[in-house]
Amino acid sequence: MIANNLENLENLEKNVKYYIEKEKYDNIVAIYAMGSSVKKQNFNDYDINVFVKNDDFNEILKLEKMKLFLEENLKKKIDYNIIGMECIENNLINTDLFLHKNRHSMLLYEIVTLKNLVYGEDILNNYKVEYYDLILESLKLSMTHVHRLNKEYLAKKKEDAYVHARKYLKYTIEFAMIFSGHENPYINLKKEDVINKYPNLKKYENEIEQAINDRDTNLENAYNCIVDLSKQMLERFKYLISYINNNEKLVLNENVREKYFKFKSEKELEKFKKIYLQQENYKKIIV
Repeated sequence: MIANNLENLENLEKNVKYYIEKEKYDNIVAIYAMGSSVKKQNFNDYDINVFVKNDDFNEILKLEKMKLFLEENLKKKIDYNIIGMECIENNLINTDLFLHKNRHSMLLYEIVTLKNLVYGEDILNNYKVEYYDLILESLKLSMTHVHRLNKEYLAKKKEDAYVHARKYLKYTIEFAMIFSGHENPYINLKKEDVINKYPNLKKYENEIEQAINDRDTNLENAYNCIVDLSKQMLERFKYLISYINNNEKLVLNENVREKYFKFKSEKELEKFKKIYLQQENYKKIIV
């Protein structure tokens, strides 16, 4: 397990195992923990991903009973993601049909990076998230946070925007670090790591430190940091695809390999090029 609070996760593991054995509940194949319960010392709920053989309504009722048992014993809320095993057995997990759709690679990447198997078989042990997917999804989700935050401020409750500013900034920082090739931004990330990858963010170093350490930050500065960070990611993406659109050989220079991205080899870079050229919509991007 990789976590900031192994004692809490071990307590979760013990209670899950006790309940499943007591109830002789054989529908659950695997349970993985992720989110704040793994990344933070102080957290409000356990985020757990439950892979099940059968997800009909009767099984959902049984999972609800387990949820109530865990909440009573752990004194924390339980937030489920229920995932049917057909996603594994039919290999939907490697496609855009995976049920989490736009964030499927990021969700799976966090699970396999943190390795917090709480119960059952390690069914994701051999799963590999492609760097190509991570680049595209981290960029898309970072730009989405800009939209979500300004929508909350303008169209919903302003209070939500103030509350979520720090959370969205932390997520965007995590996505930006993954985008640049930092393998595990979830545990022990420092503001210096972020600024080293994105030097233009130095003016936001206070907001970055606040967000990383789960402390509230100024809404305006957090919003502008998310905007600037997502724009820098977009510019770096355009820098990369400009080679592809001009049909030039991609050069694994210092910027591409170490500063902007972290392709492990020329072969991996060429794979990105090959996959990219198969996506007609992405070829329309103006660089």
